[in-house]
Amino acid sequence: MNEWIRFGKELAHKLNQIETEQLNELKDLYEIFLSKTKPSSPRVFLLANEGVHPIIEDLKKQYGPDIRYEVVTRGNIALDREGEIAKRVKEIVEAHHGAEFAVIPSGLPYIVTVVYNTLLQITSKHPLYLQLDREAGRYIEKTLDPRKLIL
Repeated sequence: MNEWIRFGKELAHKLNQIETEQLNELKDLYEIFLSKTKPSSPRVFLLANEGVHPIIEDLKKQYGPDIRYEVVTRGNIALDREGEIAKRVKEIVEAHHGAEFAVIPSGLPYIVTVVYNTLLQITSKHPLYLQLDREAGRYIEKTLDPRKLIL
């Protein structure tokens, strides 16, 4: 552990001498390192709405070809179908008991909110939220935990 701290201090010192592009590459490598070394439950990606964008293929490029994923809704979906959406999320959680869930926000924001909040209510844990960084061409992992943010 002390070696990692020393390495971190050396890296922090050298960051002042690095170009922005190089710094972004280092941050990406660090995120990849953290994701590979984190012991975690199997991850299931929940695609809120499958449409015309190649989201699953993009996820496979970033996380590997053997990812586990579920599609919650497909195509155009009416906002008044939130009950069906919540039931679908419940089925997914039951089928993947003990997994870590990652929500990919696609489709209408209200549908994404229903998926996220249903996961939160069922699992009592904030799901991972993947936000596409179009510039970098990859997903950024975020966990919204208001208690941690306001303390």
